[in-house]
Amino acid sequence: MITFAPEIGARHAPTRRFAIGEREVLVFDDLFANKTLRVLYQQMRASHFHWGAYDSMTPPDRHAVRWRADIAAAAAKLPFFEDVIALVSQITTPRLVLDRIYVNFNVYGEVHHAHVDAPDGATALFCANLEWEPEWQGETVFYDGAEPSHVVAPRPGRLIVFDGSLRHRGSPPARDCFEPRINIAFKFQPRTSSHKRPSPAARVVRMA
Repeated sequence: MITFAPEIGARHAPTRRFAIGEREVLVFDDLFANKTLRVLYQQMRASHFHWGAYDSMTPPDRHAVRWRADIAAAAAKLPFFEDVIALVSQITTPRLVLDRIYVNFNVYGEVHHAHVDAPDGATALFCANLEWEPEWQGETVFYDGAEPSHVVAPRPGRLIVFDGSLRHRGSPPARDCFEPRINIAFKFQPRTSSHKRPSPAARVVRMA
């Protein structure tokens, strides 16, 4: 199980923090400048998305296919990515390393299934949209057993960091939302585990 530092410096203090059993979710707002958010959105929106993302490969999840763009290891050296990686590595015990990064592109009509990312890891989701109305939905839902327990809205610029063993699911935008829900997913694993590092051959998302 992953634990998060009980005290986090004021500069990076979470705006919301809750636990489901012994596993925590941390929500951070306003970590990045507006200029960074604009550049991120423009670059993520223009990414080369491929059709082939799943919540998992087991039925019925493998039938719910979505758009995703992989981000190469080289992109993780850019300031925004470095800042997110550094924050997660500093606040988690045991210390974690980045496994992979990708961008989700979600639209109305998709089906999302509850799933677990990694029993021994952590996930960080960055909400990359510049605008998002509450009525557009698209929340991330966390489960306590079989029941939905907590919901986190995709506020622009929001970073959600949580124990990878927490069962959760994304949500598609509402029918009257014509903007895709775009989030950047960072997946972390323990430093001692054997895991596949991000492939340099994957598509690079370049920042201006």
